[in-house]
Amino acid sequence: MEANDLARALRQLRRREAQRRGGRMLTYRELAAKTGYSHSAIGLYLSGRVLPPVDRFDALIQVLGATPAEQSALATARDEAEERRGPRGAEPVPRQLPPAPFALVGREAELRSLDRVLRGGRPLVITGTAGVGKSVLAAFWAHRAAARFPDGQLYVDLRGFAPSGRPMASADALRGFLAALDVPAQRMPADVAGRAALLRSLVAGRRMLILLDNAATAEQVRPLLTGSPTLVTSRDRLAGLAAIDGAEPLPLDLLDAARSRELLVLHLGAERVAAAGPAADAIVARCAGLPLALSIVAARAAVAPGLPLAELDREMRDTGRLDTGDPASDVRAVFSWSYERLSPPAARLFRLAGLHPGPELSPPMAASLTAVAAAQAREALGELARTHLLREQGAGRYGAHDLLGAYARDLAGTTEPADGRDAAYARMLDHYVHSSRAAAQALTLHWPSAPLPEPLPGVTPERPADREAAQAWFAAEQPHLLPLLERAAAAGHHERVWQLAEAWGSFLDWSGRWPEWLAALEIALGSVGAAEAGEAALRCDLARALLRMGRRDEAYVQLRLAIDRYERAGHRTGLARTYRNLGICLEEDGRYAEARDAIRSALEHSRATGDVPGQANALNGIGWCHAQLGDHAPALDSCTRALALFTELGDRHGQASTLDTIGYVHHLSGDPAGALPRYREAIDRYRELGVRLGEAESLEHLGDAHQAAGADDEARAAWRAALAILDDLADRHAAAVRAKLGRDGGA
Repeated sequence: MEANDLARALRQLRRREAQRRGGRMLTYRELAAKTGYSHSAIGLYLSGRVLPPVDRFDALIQVLGATPAEQSALATARDEAEERRGPRGAEPVPRQLPPAPFALVGREAELRSLDRVLRGGRPLVITGTAGVGKSVLAAFWAHRAAARFPDGQLYVDLRGFAPSGRPMASADALRGFLAALDVPAQRMPADVAGRAALLRSLVAGRRMLILLDNAATAEQVRPLLTGSPTLVTSRDRLAGLAAIDGAEPLPLDLLDAARSRELLVLHLGAERVAAAGPAADAIVARCAGLPLALSIVAARAAVAPGLPLAELDREMRDTGRLDTGDPASDVRAVFSWSYERLSPPAARLFRLAGLHPGPELSPPMAASLTAVAAAQAREALGELARTHLLREQGAGRYGAHDLLGAYARDLAGTTEPADGRDAAYARMLDHYVHSSRAAAQALTLHWPSAPLPEPLPGVTPERPADREAAQAWFAAEQPHLLPLLERAAAAGHHERVWQLAEAWGSFLDWSGRWPEWLAALEIALGSVGAAEAGEAALRCDLARALLRMGRRDEAYVQLRLAIDRYERAGHRTGLARTYRNLGICLEEDGRYAEARDAIRSALEHSRATGDVPGQANALNGIGWCHAQLGDHAPALDSCTRALALFTELGDRHGQASTLDTIGYVHHLSGDPAGALPRYREAIDRYRELGVRLGEAESLEHLGDAHQAAGADDEARAAWRAALAILDDLADRHAAAVRAKLGRDGGA
């Protein structure tokens, strides 16, 4: 028996149990409550996409009413399916640990504690001051113990004390973990609770390690606890995890002088350290027992092998040791000493990197910040990495320890001339505006907004080559968006703020990040001074985000305001887009004649400006409204013209939407069999694009057509697939699909 066969047997049990219950089928949520799985995981198991883990499998089949003989047979079948699949062969084995540290000194007792606690499955929290080596200890132990976790290791930097002041949201960390476990975008729950439950289900019974680095609060960490061995690092004691979740704290102290000297020997060799005599001890003392400071000093010495350590000691003494008793303050003296030995280009890049809001920096962004050629920026980045003032994160991106990030930001404010700092900040914003617009155009093919002016001198925008590259760029830069907008708005860069918020709309919408989209738009609208056309574009997007979140009355208000601003600005392209969105709102209210008239206005404006994509969108919308009003012939004619335009444009999203409408027209005109291939084509295109809501809508329509054709089993299968997506998105339309499956939601 394979996973699909096992899923089929489970579905048969569920139907039989429903008959015993008078036709009422247990919902996914009821099954989840009775078994401890998440409702999303139940959907995966009953669809055959994922083999149910052995943990709680007996509870699942008992709830489904299996007899003792059936329970034994199904348990055996599950084990056989896993054996045929191989040792977790069909399940992804993530290997997300950061690179193994160069060395670890003086932490033998802590390593023994890690062995003891994590063997038992309790969470463990390494705590200590900044730069004391929490992350190094965690990564060292995790690499040493990796063989104990053959099903994989999950890792995330939660950015709890990043200079931007915005830790990573638990929802984003969960998104990354689920993606690493091959959960497709269309199966990703929208809310934290749903994602956390799905993660618990997917790792249940698997030997996995989870490393949560640089946590801010217990509340940030708690949704990421799965019952698997979990290692957390934080400057905060996270006492709530110990009190409520049974986590064991592991405080990490500063290294004593002997251990600090030993670390220096590991980096530089015993002979060189011994030759330095008292100078080596002086260097150790200046580093205040902080491994981060010792590593930076050692890196400086390593790149100058002929330089005696006594000379390095004199250089450090000239810089001055603060000796405040605060290790974080003492280490800044070491930063200062190392920074002052950088080449001028590298020092300038380090200062200006302090203006950047996020945890990572790309080489093109480094080039734009410093207004130099890409090759020069890469050379400066390489020097900073060699001296440990930046670290290479992989995929050609660079980050800094948060202490170093704060130090760089201070330097930018106190050392960089004001005009140079302002010019660099403007170039950074311009880089993001042009790169975001280029990525949006690659993502959507046809960007409806006005062209941007040329980039500022010295700016090197990133231009993703295709849709996949654009998605990767947006995903990599997503942690920077809200801090970037907040700072830019506070600094008065109002035009850049609304341009950025507008450019990010398609990615945030299509990936289901609607709360973040709403937050970005609200920041942009609160940034006074935008031109009327810019304000109108934001309000039009805000209406769409509000509509996605079920706030239709508020969406109407924003659309009316957008129309007013666009009319005053004489912006017909924007008016076309806004009338199209107004039509969508009216459609959702069932006001199809008014919706058709609004979309006809959109078509008129699109034709006046020669906007072919806008015309195609309007024709498709008009066809949909005709279909709802029973005007099948004009509906099919309008949609056929729309499909021809979308095909000519190569717009797969538009094709998917129009194919769905054509299928709907066939269905309403009494030809459900003719609707089926159109719906299937639409579903395939939506899946290729990762447009989850569109896929759900077409799946629902496919189920309707199957039902009309008398294929009830196929109808229910399509509705179940649609409902799984809608539940994951927390979409309000899920109730309507659930009603089609049965009064009590037999999903």
